[in-house]
Amino acid sequence: MAKNIKILLIVPPNSLEERYGKLKFVGTMYPSMGLAAIGAIAEASGYPVKIIDCEALNYTYEDLEQKIKFLKPDVIGIQTFCNTINRALEIGKRVKKNIDPDIKIVLGGVQATLFPEEYIKNPFVDFIVTGEGEIIFKNLLDALENKQTDFAKIAGLAWKKNNKPVINQLEKLIENLDALPFPARHLFDLTKYFPSAQLRGKKTFHIITSRGCPFICGFCSCHKTFGRSYRFMSTKRVVEEIKYLIKNYQIDGLHFYDDTLTVNKPRIIELCNKMVAEKINLPWACFTRVDCVDEEVLKKMAKAGCYQIFYGVEAGNQRMLDVMNKGITIEQIKKAFKWTKKYKIEALASFILGVPTETLDDTRQSLEFAKEIKADFAHWEIYTPHPGTNLYKIALENGQLLTTDLNKYSPWSDEPVYVAHGRTVEELKKTKEWVYRKFYMRPLFILKRLRNLLRLPPSRIFKLIHSGLVMTFSK
Repeated sequence: MAKNIKILLIVPPNSLEERYGKLKFVGTMYPSMGLAAIGAIAEASGYPVKIIDCEALNYTYEDLEQKIKFLKPDVIGIQTFCNTINRALEIGKRVKKNIDPDIKIVLGGVQATLFPEEYIKNPFVDFIVTGEGEIIFKNLLDALENKQTDFAKIAGLAWKKNNKPVINQLEKLIENLDALPFPARHLFDLTKYFPSAQLRGKKTFHIITSRGCPFICGFCSCHKTFGRSYRFMSTKRVVEEIKYLIKNYQIDGLHFYDDTLTVNKPRIIELCNKMVAEKINLPWACFTRVDCVDEEVLKKMAKAGCYQIFYGVEAGNQRMLDVMNKGITIEQIKKAFKWTKKYKIEALASFILGVPTETLDDTRQSLEFAKEIKADFAHWEIYTPHPGTNLYKIALENGQLLTTDLNKYSPWSDEPVYVAHGRTVEELKKTKEWVYRKFYMRPLFILKRLRNLLRLPPSRIFKLIHSGLVMTFSK
């Protein structure tokens, strides 16, 4: 049954340059699966839904205002991360002041979930949806549709009663992910999106098949947002969605965007077997941890089409791994990379530069370790201390914040927002450029990569070469 209130979901203004700095040409631009999931639930419940991704569309605040005036929504839901929360608040302010004060502003996402008590006090915010938003947002829409004014029974919601903040009890995590509809990708202009430059396939889409993380890395807030309980879709449901993407969007590449795809060994083996049995001949990539793979798993993954795994290595010595509470060992990293390469899967390694107590010598060890494990790609990001993470307090005790402007808190930015004791901003920036040069500008490495580059679409080959030149010769 069609409902009356109109919904608009928004990704706030941002840019690839702000997110990735000098590596903007190899960065990823994917549609928000969070908003796609919210949109799917709302549509299934009969609500008319639109999505505006300001980042993908390159919209300014002024562009967004004009679009909102044209669409005349009753409810606006805005996705928030640490570096976009202030932009979300700016949108709320502009809507209430310049367009219509009666439009309901709803915040969701990581940052709003971590600090609902703080952001619900904002005069331009009406509601905050915490944690997994599908059920909470749907319940809120139903209440608004029925013109209710008391929202005390909606678990997971922060709201205002007589202008005073109210934080309801938490909503239970969604256990049956199979019950959720496919993400509403059709609400996005899919021509505006693209995968990371090193991924294969001219039309690669991403998919999320699980939620929650049983690990508690110090720099990450995932376990606080989606819980430590690892929940996953059935392999039948995953294969159905992949087939749907092939049929409706003609994809020729897949990117599993789960935080850690291989947490549950029987499940990933079953998924790989089912993909082979169903003749899903797609090249695919994923993220996982080195302690969540073994030879049996990697052999199955390779047979099912996996060609690339992005491992969170983070550091090249045990002391720094322990500082970050990574929960892995140097030996586990070595074994995982050896096994991965044995089955001809590309192994990527990410490292974090400038973590509290890290020294320049630690950074050098990370560089040498990346070479030792023969990473096919290595990525270094300058540490950004995100409020709400376990490492945040340690960071403040062992260094100083250079700014409190959360707009600058992108984890991939070239400009540090934090400097640990014994380091300087200039040294961090130069060190990042130095490790990239030392890792990528090796003759044998270049020859090997040139051979593999031929498997990529021409546009991505250009992006990789361009970014390599920028990182090598920039000042």
